[in-house]
Amino acid sequence: MNQQTNVPETKTPATDPSGAHARGLEAALGGALEGLFTIGRTWAAHGLEIGQQALRTSARTLEITAKTLGEVATRLGKPAAEEAPPADEKQEPAQN
Repeated sequence: MNQQTNVPETKTPATDPSGAHARGLEAALGGALEGLFTIGRTWAAHGLEIGQQALRTSARTLEITAKTLGEVATRLGKPAAEEAPPADEKQEPAQN
């Protein structure tokens, strides 16, 4: 305390030769940086998970498209008489 004003002295880096102020500041900054890195890692993990889901969905879509293209190519390669009728249509037996 200051003897003349009875006000407690505030320690600053200039008036604190022990370095406690600097250590406190370093600890506060270290905690803040660690928090920022944790948030960054969390968002990075989330983004990678979303990317993985998107790629899996795209892969499924491409598989379905490839199958459809294969079916179309097979149908185009067959003469019209060899094509099987669609599954929902029933063929009537030929009567002579």
